[in-house]
Amino acid sequence: QSYMIGCYKYGLPVGYVWHSLEGGGWLHGKVDERGKLTGDNIMFVYPDFFTCLVGQFQDGIMKSARLSHLESLSWDEHILVASPTSQIFSDEIFSYSPSSPRGITVHTADPYESARCLVAKSCIP
Repeated sequence: QSYMIGCYKYGLPVGYVWHSLEGGGWLHGKVDERGKLTGDNIMFVYPDFFTCLVGQFQDGIMKSARLSHLESLSWDEHILVASPTSQIFSDEIFSYSPSSPRGITVHTADPYESARCLVAKSCIP
């Protein structure tokens, strides 16, 4: 189940919103005039609420983003707003790359998974 936390005007979200995603992540940012998470400063926040990808999104789809970390939280009206650090952690550019019946296309290792998972040859004979 997906949740959208934010303020609404005439049935559309306005200002900053939090949109929950399957798997525990969140999209966060200021919506455009159509109530969509579109723009150059939208972020995907991982379930640890520290690791994030910040960049260009269109209707909630990541087009181009860089690795960052949440630096602070502040209130804007009635919504908690997350601010990423300005430090660049990687030159890698991330984008949405869905799997298909043909397989998974992995262009870049996921930073959240890389910090938490180890893939190695099995020691079991």
